[in-house]
Amino acid sequence: MIKRAQNGDVLAFSHLHDTYYPFIYRYFYYRLSNSQDAQTLSSKLFIKIIEKIGLYKPDNTSFLMWMVNLSKSLMKEYLFENKVGLSQGAMSNSPTSREEPPSAYLKRSLALLSSEERELIIARLIEKRPLRGIAREINKSANNTRTLQHIALYNLKDAFEEAGSYNEA
Repeated sequence: MIKRAQNGDVLAFSHLHDTYYPFIYRYFYYRLSNSQDAQTLSSKLFIKIIEKIGLYKPDNTSFLMWMVNLSKSLMKEYLFENKVGLSQGAMSNSPTSREEPPSAYLKRSLALLSSEERELIIARLIEKRPLRGIAREINKSANNTRTLQHIALYNLKDAFEEAGSYNEA
């Protein structure tokens, strides 16, 4: 499918878009303060993919990891243009109503974690990316990454409790 898209097959690219859009949207949604920005960046990413798909080499990395790298680049541009610090992240952890959807509650809880923990939880549990790929990405062994994941999950439990206290106020 990728090869066909590289050769200009619009239907093949459409299939790639339909397959990967939910993943890309989640990538941006859990890192940004609102769904409109996540939709905008997801659309911009697919425009970038159209422009750069000829550069993708399957021998170097998986298509998913190639898209994640493009997403990171686009995210950095977005954060820079909007003057949001990378360490601060773009997520909001302001209180919301009791009627909030579970994804908003999760986002608020994730915002209470360190950036490293937040990225690891999003990559593993929301994006369902393989542990070994994430370990290579963060330059750690698979065992160290697994340990970090356990620590992050423990801290996420505490963050859920803290985020839940916003709803009781």
